Amino acid sequence: MTRISEALTDAPLTVGSSARTGFLVRYADDLKLGWALPLTGTGDIWPWALTVDSAGNIIVAGELSGTADFGGGPITSSANIDGFVASFDADGQHRYSFGLPTTGDGRGGHRL
Repeated sequence: MTRISEALTDAPLTVGSSARTGFLVRYADDLKLGWALPLTGTGDIWPWALTVDSAGNIIVAGELSGTADFGGGPITSSANIDGFVASFDADGQHRYSFGLPTTGDGRGGHRL
């Protein structure tokens, strides 16, 4: 997974082969970009829920199709669409991630 730590420009940012994806972005108190982390894979990624705990760790949950690697190794959907949970520390470093396998069309993230 590519971290983006330089200032963003007007040029488009290519994040992978996903048709649908998401980003985690952290800004400093002065609103300058701290870091940005694209959530990408070989299929679609739908981040549906995000929270930050008291230590500043970020937890994101959603759905994926295909394979995604949020930093802890590939997670491959066992059905058409499975759920996932991924966590990153306040600096955007991967803490953990795992899939929530379902059967059929699953819609695993809607069970979060």
